[in-house]
Amino acid sequence: MTPDQPISLAVAVFCSILCLILPLRTAIVPLCIAMCAYPTNVNVPPAQMQLTVARIVGLVLIVRCLLTSEVRERFKWSMVDTTAALYFGLLVSAQLMTIEAGAAINKQAGFFISAFIPFWCVRFLVVDRPSLYAFFKGFLWTSLPLAMLAMYQANTGDSPYRTIMENGILWFEIHAQWLEIRPFVGVPMHRASAPFQQCIMYGWFFAIQVPWCTNLYFQNRSLKGWILPWLILPVGTIATVSSGPMMMVSLSFVFLAMFPIRGKWKAIFGSAGLVYAATSLLAKRGVMEIVSSFGLDPTSGYYRVNLLNFVLAKSASPKNGAFNPMVGHWLAGFGLIPKSFDDFHDLCIQWIFLTVYNGLLGAAGFYLFVAACSWCLWKANKKSTMLADQWLCWSLFAILIASMLAMQLVALFAEMFFIYHMFLGLIANTVMICGSEPNERSIGVLAEMDGKKVMLRYRLKPGQRLALLRPPGGAGAQLQAPPPR
Repeated sequence: MTPDQPISLAVAVFCSILCLILPLRTAIVPLCIAMCAYPTNVNVPPAQMQLTVARIVGLVLIVRCLLTSEVRERFKWSMVDTTAALYFGLLVSAQLMTIEAGAAINKQAGFFISAFIPFWCVRFLVVDRPSLYAFFKGFLWTSLPLAMLAMYQANTGDSPYRTIMENGILWFEIHAQWLEIRPFVGVPMHRASAPFQQCIMYGWFFAIQVPWCTNLYFQNRSLKGWILPWLILPVGTIATVSSGPMMMVSLSFVFLAMFPIRGKWKAIFGSAGLVYAATSLLAKRGVMEIVSSFGLDPTSGYYRVNLLNFVLAKSASPKNGAFNPMVGHWLAGFGLIPKSFDDFHDLCIQWIFLTVYNGLLGAAGFYLFVAACSWCLWKANKKSTMLADQWLCWSLFAILIASMLAMQLVALFAEMFFIYHMFLGLIANTVMICGSEPNERSIGVLAEMDGKKVMLRYRLKPGQRLALLRPPGGAGAQLQAPPPR
């Protein structure tokens, strides 16, 4: 037994117990912590079962959901669940068409446990405002120490996670990235990634939280309790020295700033479409070349442009010459990275990653799944009347658009791909979350306190009334009202 296995077993047991004993509104929190704070390159013993800590915690939590009558009764199977099942079915079909059946089933079973189990845990549990805030805080407060460890790794090239991760799979590749140094604003920095396997995915983890955690303001209409770790999130993104996550955060903020003019969304997207069309038609360079040039590493952008041209048979491979690498494999892909992709083994564009592994079947399944979740977000926005609900829809929409655009330069895999499925589950549940709280009434009372006229404002729930009592002291006594909440 390697030194990491007792630790993995203890963490898995502890988080699983928490999933069973915590109230339903916070039962998702241990899974959130396990998904982001414990390495996925190590397994819980026996290692042959290929069960990571996150997989075990997810399985325990989904079993609790299925055995709890309250959860079963409030869950309604919908179009998005059917689409998720179709997506998984297309992945399995593509794999069965390309690799040996046993390997295909084993591979997709692992993906189901890692990605779809967390998706349905969110669907079962994050159904109202209290559970939504618990979900956000589960990731946010875990990110605070992770961001500090990321900065430590960025400065030293090492991490306390080494003790655990060096005994797992892919350690040579993971450690090689720890040694990579990239300058940021003139300062050489190591690229932080632990406990994730890859630094860009780690940067995405911090970046995706920046917009959605702003919804915590509406829990108590206060900055207390969340603003400190929220301000630390960009630190974690910077520590990865990855331009993709930084650009995604910037793009998300652009969309968040458009909240006051969200009613003019047709003009906004129409203008963006015109800019894209004009650039494609008039610029001497392609859109991919222009966007890739904004990165911190010019060779990375150059690689992405060549990868795109290679897959589309527009350029030749340095080793294998000119040929069409996807001919005969567009439908179901290869099931793995073929030898013909030796020069481009890093499939760092999402649709290329999906197509090479699972063909157009897998790529269509994923984007159909995203579209179904987006439709739920659209319906939730239509029924939103409160500011909190409208901001929730808009902030999640900002993440969705920014991430879809970022995936033209980045492929999601491992931990971040699994967390992204949880995000899609959250989008699907906005239909239930928005409008789950009754509308509050805001009442202003003009009163006199200490000889000055003041306006006291109260928020009252439906059926709640405000009583103003005149204290003893005669008709000339000042009108007294309780202090506002």
